[in-house]
Amino acid sequence: MDGLKLTKIEQQRNNPKRYSLYIDGQFYMGVDESVVIKFGLLNPRPIDQKQLDEIKQVEFEQSLYLKGIHYLSYGLRTTKEMRDYLTKYLKEHVDEEALDLSLVEDIINRLTTQRYLDDLEYAKSYVQNHALINAKGPERIRMELERKGVSLDHIEEGLQNYDEEMRLDNAIKLSEKYIRTKKQYSVTMLKQKLMQHLMQKGYTREIIDQIWDDLSFEEATERQDDLLEREALKALRRQKRKHSGYELQQRIIATLMRKGFNYGDIREWMDEQEEGWDE
Repeated sequence: MDGLKLTKIEQQRNNPKRYSLYIDGQFYMGVDESVVIKFGLLNPRPIDQKQLDEIKQVEFEQSLYLKGIHYLSYGLRTTKEMRDYLTKYLKEHVDEEALDLSLVEDIINRLTTQRYLDDLEYAKSYVQNHALINAKGPERIRMELERKGVSLDHIEEGLQNYDEEMRLDNAIKLSEKYIRTKKQYSVTMLKQKLMQHLMQKGYTREIIDQIWDDLSFEEATERQDDLLEREALKALRRQKRKHSGYELQQRIIATLMRKGFNYGDIREWMDEQEEGWDE
């Protein structure tokens, strides 16, 4: 296709960083300003098909790069997250026979060189935000960073800023909030649930053991009798529809013990009732 000519280069109104190329007076394609500069498309001139194919390829690479930049505009990303995002985009927009995933690695390298991608800085920022804002434990943070593809070395370096004092303070704050808000549990059940909560949040048993004696369950203990009364009456109303006598007694005991109440406290409450347990 000899004799082709770039007849006009026009800046686009809606996006001044993009330009429209006209070949032989007809619109051919839009390109990023970086492509215009790279190929010297500043003035009308003769052009051949090979050059146009090169322009198309570079324009596609630039569009993929800008996709990555846009993805980063929503927040920091790990290398794995970026790779997964760009790979998915390519697979959705390029025919399988023309798919070249090496292009993704080229974009990854470009973004890394420009420091838009930096897994170590990501790890440090992630640790700081989730330790300070969400009070997540180190093991939860470590697991989440591993899932995001951050290397173990970077994770450990990032966690260096999450020192033991901060871990203990966070664990105590989480525990106090949990104890204060979970008023529906017996003291025994509350302690079991709190232990599970802290471990799910990423705190090791070692950290939990260090703070346990500093936690106060006094308020929960004080409301224990009222809670037992409420739960026992609820169980009584529900179970007496179908059961009576010894069977009713055993079912109420089982229900309350599953909720963490002490057997002796349960028997004491039952002895105070006028219900005919031994029918």
